[in-house]
Amino acid sequence: PYTAGGNCKTKQAVLQDLTVIKSKGFNLIRVYSTDCSGLEFIGDACKQLGLSIIMGVYIDGSGISAAQEQVTAISKWAEWGMVELIVVGNEAVQSGFIDAATLASFIQSASASFKAAGYTGLVTTTEPIDIWQAHGAAYLCGAVDIVGANIHPFFNADVVAAKAGEFAKSEFE
Repeated sequence: PYTAGGNCKTKQAVLQDLTVIKSKGFNLIRVYSTDCSGLEFIGDACKQLGLSIIMGVYIDGSGISAAQEQVTAISKWAEWGMVELIVVGNEAVQSGFIDAATLASFIQSASASFKAAGYTGLVTTTEPIDIWQAHGAAYLCGAVDIVGANIHPFFNADVVAAKAGEFAKSEFE
């Protein structure tokens, strides 16, 4: 929901963008946070266009308190019929914003809030493979319903385009 300058788009601009995205054959939108009136603007546009959502709770350097506000907002919004998955955190451990034990605890708390508000779907987090390898067994796997791993052949300076598929396959394996 951001302009090229980083400001929030209008509700009409979000609807226009999602209309183009739908016209390209996409039926699922990933939302990383609730900022920029995302629940209202993106949610309303998705409802109007028949798109589903992977809902996100973003954790940044401000920590859990700002993320908890998002959990509360999503729970009040409660448009669960459109939500395919909820992702609590996006590379928050890798970025150094939170440690794995605290993230696991927060995921469990957020999941309980969503379920209390009527959500019956899956909750996860997403981190690169190395974070799952280092912290999955001890903390993260027990806190999520499904593993969400970010595999970055495009954003990885060590992987040329011609090797992107090989890289993704090796990470998967």
